Amino acid sequence: DLLWDGLPPTVTQKLSEPLDEGLVSYRKGRKGRTFAYLEGRTAIDQANRIFGFGGWGCARRRSVA
Repeated sequence: DLLWDGLPPTVTQKLSEPLDEGLVSYRKGRKGRTFAYLEGRTAIDQANRIFGFGGWGCARRRSVA
């Protein structure tokens, strides 16, 4: 769950905007399925754009095999 309370309005506005499709990468998976994902550097660039450099952090939650 996103905790919107306490975030500056500029941040919530940016988080509400749709992601630029040009930032999304795609790969083929099993059974011909296509998966959309953000490359690591793209995710970091977007976090820096939205929250400011050093204004965010990350943690590994779970691994999907």
